[in-house]
Amino acid sequence: WDGTRRCFIFSHRCVLDASTEGSNKVADFSPSNEAYEALLQRDLVMNVYRDGHWGSFRHQSVPWSEGLKVATKFAVMNVQTRGDLSSLQWYESPLRYASPSSGTDPSRVLCDVYYSALNFRDVMLASGKVPPDVPRGKLAALDCVIGLEFSGRDRRGRRVAGMVPYEAIATRVRADPHFLWEVPESWTLEEACTVPVAYVTAYYALLVRGNMQPGESLLVHSGSGGVGQAAIAIALSMGCTVFTTVGSMEKRQFLKRRFPQLQDWHFANSRDLSFEEHVLSQTNGKGVNLVLNSLAEEKLKASVRCLAPHGRFLEIGKFDIAKNNPLGMSVFLKNVTFHGILLDTMMGNDPFVVAEKRRVVELVREGIVSGVVRPLDTIRYTRDQVEDAFRFMASGKHIGKVVIQIRPEETHCKVGVASPLTLEALARPCFYEHKSYVIVGGLGGFGLELAEWMVTRGCRKLLLTSRSGARTGYQRLCLHRWRSFGATVFTTKLDASTKEGARRIVEQAAVMGIVGGIFNLAMVLRDALIENQTAETFEDVCKPKVAATQFLDVASRDLCPELDHFVVFSSMVCGRGNAGQTNYGYANSVMERICERRVAAGLPGLAIQWGAIGDVGVVHEAMGDDQVVAGVVSQRIASCMAVMDSFLSQSHPIVSSFVKADLSTSSEGRDKRDLVQSIAHILGVKDPSTLNPNISLGELGIDSLMSVEVKQTLERDYDLTLSTQEIRQLTVARLREIGQGFGEISASQEKTVQPEKEHEDTLDVARLTFTEELIPDRVIVEMNGLDGASPVFIMHPIEGHVRALYEMATHLPVRAVGMQWTPDIPEHSIVEMAAVYVQKLLELQPEGPYHVAGYSLGATIAFEMALQLQSSGHTVGSLTLLDGAPLFINEHSAHRRTRCTLNRDEQETLLFAGFLAQYMDLDVPEVRKQLGQFPSYEAKQEAAIDILLAAFPDVRPSREDVATAMRLYYKFLRAGSFYRPNARYHGDVTLIKASRPRLTAQQLPPDYGLSECCDGNVHVEVVEGRHEDFLLGQGAQRCATIIARNVQH
Repeated sequence: WDGTRRCFIFSHRCVLDASTEGSNKVADFSPSNEAYEALLQRDLVMNVYRDGHWGSFRHQSVPWSEGLKVATKFAVMNVQTRGDLSSLQWYESPLRYASPSSGTDPSRVLCDVYYSALNFRDVMLASGKVPPDVPRGKLAALDCVIGLEFSGRDRRGRRVAGMVPYEAIATRVRADPHFLWEVPESWTLEEACTVPVAYVTAYYALLVRGNMQPGESLLVHSGSGGVGQAAIAIALSMGCTVFTTVGSMEKRQFLKRRFPQLQDWHFANSRDLSFEEHVLSQTNGKGVNLVLNSLAEEKLKASVRCLAPHGRFLEIGKFDIAKNNPLGMSVFLKNVTFHGILLDTMMGNDPFVVAEKRRVVELVREGIVSGVVRPLDTIRYTRDQVEDAFRFMASGKHIGKVVIQIRPEETHCKVGVASPLTLEALARPCFYEHKSYVIVGGLGGFGLELAEWMVTRGCRKLLLTSRSGARTGYQRLCLHRWRSFGATVFTTKLDASTKEGARRIVEQAAVMGIVGGIFNLAMVLRDALIENQTAETFEDVCKPKVAATQFLDVASRDLCPELDHFVVFSSMVCGRGNAGQTNYGYANSVMERICERRVAAGLPGLAIQWGAIGDVGVVHEAMGDDQVVAGVVSQRIASCMAVMDSFLSQSHPIVSSFVKADLSTSSEGRDKRDLVQSIAHILGVKDPSTLNPNISLGELGIDSLMSVEVKQTLERDYDLTLSTQEIRQLTVARLREIGQGFGEISASQEKTVQPEKEHEDTLDVARLTFTEELIPDRVIVEMNGLDGASPVFIMHPIEGHVRALYEMATHLPVRAVGMQWTPDIPEHSIVEMAAVYVQKLLELQPEGPYHVAGYSLGATIAFEMALQLQSSGHTVGSLTLLDGAPLFINEHSAHRRTRCTLNRDEQETLLFAGFLAQYMDLDVPEVRKQLGQFPSYEAKQEAAIDILLAAFPDVRPSREDVATAMRLYYKFLRAGSFYRPNARYHGDVTLIKASRPRLTAQQLPPDYGLSECCDGNVHVEVVEGRHEDFLLGQGAQRCATIIARNVQH
């Protein structure tokens, strides 16, 4: 074929008339025609003419591969990837596709949202702690299930607050009128949005399910939260005795101010199990009549033990329910009852809960009138700060309600229609409930997936065509599931490739409802080389594509005046070619031309050139999902559905989606540079040819996360499994040998190369000690027992505590005070952290001069503290940075970002592996296997905690502390990477560097860039060792001597 093509190039020139309008056809060719003079001069092989213009066909990458944004008045907040709060974004709301009759539906009221409040369920769902199938029934099939309560205005302009089953963080909602309460004039809309969920939950749990009676006793966990405050208010109004748990002294004082009836003995701690002993001692061992619980695992079991005989346990949390954690039957020997409180059951029209629903609504209304129902305190975020709001609520530091302001409330009127609000949101096409949709080939693999996606997007009337009908159990299961969601689904065997069949298909759909979309997925393959193709093979392939599309086009023009979508599934074979599929490429090409002409006529038309499809379909059934076909690999069906959002929202008639095969990891064709370049890329070395071939990765400064990535590269591409120690011993020369395929690596062989040098220079780095006190409970700690009015303040590294610095502190001749992170200190900003530490420093030492030192991340914190002290007029006596600086961690994180080519799941796996590697040796394949099966960040975190606790069976810190330490590891790295000094430091700085620095440090200036952010001199001292261990042994003594000298001078 290549020779034939070359012959054509030398002897033929072609003109292709691709005009879509009959009046703009190309003129007949003639050398004397002026229109062809320029064409002949260019001497191109193929010349394409379309509607008065010459050009060519090209594939162009689109700028909206991550999602197409549109301006809309109907927007809703959703998380793109459950478990990743950074993926929270505004999306088009399904309300944009509401049927015309919805405006007159008395069971739903359209409201403009002013404020929406976050609830714990929203955080649990968005963060992945609770799977999306925990909400019952139809909610489990929805894309967006976050957002429960709001305040705003209805169509008559009245100020209302209400509840919806989902999608309350939006510009507009459709609410059940029974769950709407008119806002009192004395309340603002911001205050009003804090009421519905908190008080409905509390009334439903305590009075409807728990049947609480006056004078009984109640334990309320997390009393400072919204439901907690509501429950306390209701209980106190009925003369009940209330015990409540809180997580901090600040929350206790807040509740005592809000409820003066509460005394100190009413409070217990929610961060450990001590509340059990407290409650039992205060009730003389009897326990309480009711428990309103939101705690999990061991704390839940301890709460159950707090129940008195005949008590009622009211579970409003979902964590243990979602995990199906066992409770134990012996608790029921006390004749107690256990109630799962799911507010979702109140949202529907289930006849079993209608009476309960009416009672709860009336209780809230009476509470508003009587004053029992009062708005909660709020922490307000704007609509552009939703991620910050979720993260703040997840931290557990809030008191009252976290609310999101969608639009500000008007101050001049109490009644008035809301002004329209337009937001930029990601396109998220949905389907009209009142319209019907046709899928030709709808019972095939791809057709079933498309139909499933359409049903979750609002489609309620489907007509599926298939030559054979529903034959398999899976097909019948799909039909049953869609019908259970309220969809009307019919199947037909009518043949769309005939004129009569196509028209009858459209007519049948029109009986169901106005036809809103036609999708042609049908296909037949008759592959053969061109010389073996026949008229029959062409006809077989063209019937379901060419004929069906032509006849459906004609029928839709006559019968579908409100058609929104006319979509055909084409193939990249049409756009890029593939040997043996001439007929298939031709058939798809004809479909594309039909779509182009429809668009030119102002009608909907879209052809999607798919590559190989994974999970379902012809390629999957014939070859599986791992084969490379025509230079592409299979695209997962979830990815296909994701790009449909963009495809259905844009105007180009022909689009394409495929996953290009990455052949760089293939073992064939590797040369000796491949592995070395891959490892150098991980280490951040731009030119690996400059490396000494005998230098080891340990000497190059490889850290724990780099080790994990190197290990994965060797296992994935070279089938080699090495320990962390063996990876550190690898030399550049040995990597080249492995890249050339010179056999298996042997640890013993490596150790014989340079036995003395390896023993001296490739010892594994010092690991952190895994203790039960991972999270400090004190900010200020005395480190060496000395006295003095002007101590050295030593800032913690990334672990949050100063245990690694105690050995150095014991050698200091002056008082050493360590400063550690505690849960009440912000962790997302170096500036905010430093501000808290400066406040603590001034409380301990009111007058200067101040001596500050910091190690690694602590060096960055120490630098910012020095800036803040100077800006406040205080004197900094000395500033000593131990192998760290603002640019140090910034460069380290930036280096990671520039080399990160992994997907999000693998990045999360690396993050947890890097944390675990601080304490233990890792079996990376096993870690990847264990963590890879979990879809969300939170689930991976739980598995990583299990791995760490299993490695240290004698050390039992709480799971909450381990999770906090993992979060800090990421938060501190992120905070350091975004920190930039906002002023210059006026004074001298001493930088103590390790003699064998990390590779990222080698890319920095000798003074780590400190001369760029300070006016004084930068004194650089070098101490033997690595970043991880230069503060031990003789290095500790040397560092202490340098710090003492700075203090004395």
